[in-house]
Amino acid sequence: MATTIKTKHSNTTGTTPTGLSTGELAVNTFDKKMWIGNGSTEVVLIGNKLSAIETASATDGGFLVGNGTTFVVESLGTARGSLGLGALAIENDVNLGSSEVTGTLTVDHGGTGATTFTSNRILKGAGSGALVASGVSIDANNKLNLTTGGVAFSKYSSDPTSAFGTGTMFYSSTGALKFSPDGTNLRTLAFTQDLTTVNDGTLTLQTSGTGLSGSASFTANDSDNVTFTVSSNATHNNTANTIVARDGSNNFAAGTITAALSGNATTATTLSNSRNFSITGAVTASAVSFNGGGNVTLNTSMANNAVTLGTHTAGNYVATIAGTPNEITVSGSGTETATVTIGLPDDVTITNNLTVSNDLTVSGDLTVSGDVTTVNTTNLTVTDTLVVLNQGLTTTTNSSDIGFIFQRGTTEDNAAIIWDESTNKFTLGTTAATGSTGGEITVSKGNLVSDLTGNVTGDVTGDLTGNADTATTLATSRDFSITGAVTANAVSFNGGNIVTLNTSMSADAVTLGTHTTGDYVESVIGGTGISVSGNGEGGVVAVNLNHLGIQSLTDPDDDKVIFWDDDAGSTAWLTLGNNLSITGTTLNATDTDTTYSADESTLTLSGTTFSINSTYAGQASITTLGTVETGTINGGTF
Repeated sequence: MATTIKTKHSNTTGTTPTGLSTGELAVNTFDKKMWIGNGSTEVVLIGNKLSAIETASATDGGFLVGNGTTFVVESLGTARGSLGLGALAIENDVNLGSSEVTGTLTVDHGGTGATTFTSNRILKGAGSGALVASGVSIDANNKLNLTTGGVAFSKYSSDPTSAFGTGTMFYSSTGALKFSPDGTNLRTLAFTQDLTTVNDGTLTLQTSGTGLSGSASFTANDSDNVTFTVSSNATHNNTANTIVARDGSNNFAAGTITAALSGNATTATTLSNSRNFSITGAVTASAVSFNGGGNVTLNTSMANNAVTLGTHTAGNYVATIAGTPNEITVSGSGTETATVTIGLPDDVTITNNLTVSNDLTVSGDLTVSGDVTTVNTTNLTVTDTLVVLNQGLTTTTNSSDIGFIFQRGTTEDNAAIIWDESTNKFTLGTTAATGSTGGEITVSKGNLVSDLTGNVTGDVTGDLTGNADTATTLATSRDFSITGAVTANAVSFNGGNIVTLNTSMSADAVTLGTHTTGDYVESVIGGTGISVSGNGEGGVVAVNLNHLGIQSLTDPDDDKVIFWDDDAGSTAWLTLGNNLSITGTTLNATDTDTTYSADESTLTLSGTTFSINSTYAGQASITTLGTVETGTINGGTF
């Protein structure tokens, strides 16, 4: 009796075995699948595609093809594509030997069915038979030639309005033959008579009229094209018997134009009627005549009290300023052209909250009383060299940690530098504590990036980076430049070179009295006998003496006295005679009887007495700038 061998099996669809030992078999009789153990945790499916082959339809002429997932039956055409053969045609007499294909491919298999072709002929279909040459040929110039017959156009039921190329011709729905010379516009070809009979004739083209020339003739049986060119003598210059043409600026020249002109001229030298320009009202200006030949300048003036604030002005203005007792004092407000003085009283009392929008400067000490002092600034600058924390401690010892806490946002622990009272050491790191935390502060040690001088206690882990005490150059070059009233182009500096900035000052950058300090002369004004010229910016001031002709005197290179020569109408140097001399500002005379003559008058010195003998009528007196105690005039004494 034969021995029956049974393997592990299941008749439930979708069931797969697990834990098969090496070589052990298992079968799913419902799914027709078999597995074998390979000695590891993997169970190998044997012939998992056999069911696809078993269930495949045995189609006549079909090919069994794997598609990457399973096996399927495909037709010849489909299998050819699946196998990458493309649309290779199959014919009984296709010979694939000798690396070439010979034979004739029929039309129904994509071929022409023909073994030879007529040179330059266009092939046409012949049903299921081979293609045959038509009566249409294309010559070497790609010109279409008809050996027999003609061209027939199918009539459009609805004419196309676009998508026709240049040179397109078609038979329209209205029965007209239409032609497109440019692919956009359509032209209708019309025939006025039967074209079977063509009569010879000559078409002569000529021009008439001033400034035009040109002629041409065309005969109906001409084999060549004829070009008719029309020339003109048009010019934009003022030339007789020529056609007027505008130049590139749309202008032309002409002599006298006789015509009735209407409209507005682009420009005119003057107006036919002068017009007066004036201003009346709060602002007035006297009338100035204008005819277009010159500019109009109106000299305006404003009437007193013409502008009422709030009525004739827009925007806010301050009418009066009122102070606040014990806070602000105001004086001079409420009158026109007043000078308002705003100040603080000697003792300022602020009963409510004080908000200072700009800078606040406190010259004396600032005492702040309260529980919390909040400084809400971008940066806090402290001039003091010492900042004392925990000021006011009254006990002998301190039980609370002291230091600084830096807020870092809601998702990060704060940074801290804390003096730990329990260890008597500084701790740097991060903490969950805030400014309201008191007592002992718990700090997780953090990293310190810094230069260290002295002993270091503890381990140092990682690379050390920082700034050297000195360096030859900077890691990154920096540009130095100057902008403003004084400018200088940027000069690159990396620490290894000397920076020299070539400065220049903008015109009118310095305003005297604003940007300068100290006295300066703005202008020079001449007094009596002094004339001044050349005042103004950049001017050379000339100061001239212009009094009684003194400015015309030259240096006598000697001690002289200036006197007025009334006959000459000018000043002159007085020449000293004998026994007269000048010492400093003193006129000296020796004790000698001497007579000095000046013009027609005689000045006599006798001892210490002067006498004048004048031949001028009516000159019996001396006009002096001082006091003459004794003297003789024409024998009279004084």
